[in-house]
Amino acid sequence: MTMTAWLLLLASPAAAQMPAFELPINPLRAARDGGAVAPEPVFTRTVPFPVEAYDRSKFSAASRRAQAQARDAWLKDNDDPRVVRFTIPKTKAYFEKVLERLIAGSGLEKAMQAAPLALRVNDSSWGSPSASMSSGVLRVDPEVAAIMDSEDEVAAVIAHELVHHLRAHHEQLLQTVKKHPRTGGGDMFSAPVPSKQELEARWYHECEADALSLRLLANAGYDPSAAADALRKVKAEVESDPIHGARAGRGDPTHPSLEVRTEYIARVIAAEKLPSAARTRGGLDEVHAECAARTRGGPGDEPASEIYRHYKTVKKP
Repeated sequence: MTMTAWLLLLASPAAAQMPAFELPINPLRAARDGGAVAPEPVFTRTVPFPVEAYDRSKFSAASRRAQAQARDAWLKDNDDPRVVRFTIPKTKAYFEKVLERLIAGSGLEKAMQAAPLALRVNDSSWGSPSASMSSGVLRVDPEVAAIMDSEDEVAAVIAHELVHHLRAHHEQLLQTVKKHPRTGGGDMFSAPVPSKQELEARWYHECEADALSLRLLANAGYDPSAAADALRKVKAEVESDPIHGARAGRGDPTHPSLEVRTEYIARVIAAEKLPSAARTRGGLDEVHAECAARTRGGPGDEPASEIYRHYKTVKKP
């Protein structure tokens, strides 16, 4: 069944309201429960401009403690010195540089002090071009840099996750799921079905992260339109590379489609009159070489350049 969701009523930096943007959303491919499909979310909320950190004091003390404990537990496991790791110092420094530039560009230093963020680059396993944010930990895979042609595109991925952190999306989602629990599942053959409220929250969070990340990019001197190109590259890589192929072709009910997101990005850039910028690689060639050569050095261990298809593609200057 074809359905349409309405997104967004944007507010400009001067708090003047912009016309609502009508964006067609692909129907959710949610799991069926008794023949019924989860209803399509409809968006009526306002995305704030400029970027403002969410007031985490709205969460209970118990909730904040739980998040801090989850963060500490994950970092303890991730940073275990017994784990065999790749040596990728340039790659780690590159992501840290991009993150610092985004924070400084929007004057978010105080906000980050109030809600500390830990950046961790996957240096212990072969991964995919992905990044995620939860419990104050930004987890990014080296392949995010490896498939991009400019620092602006890398920054777009980091900026999106930074907004998830600033706006406390993970914490808000936990509150939503607690209030509107998932149904069904409970065995190895089926997964719980998310509620309409959870899906609505997830889609809104993704659109908010897309919108506000454009402001972060522009404030830091990056090209906001790089966000759409970064999304296209990630999708193309996941769908074409055998090592990521298990994820190809599987619908994701928690995210709007690529077509919707790229159209939305273009409309936000136009409505907010965000300036374009000349894209640069900013040391990406060294990162690419380091990532391509990484290996654990064990018997029969191949370097990344022999495992991932994109290292065999000549990068554009």
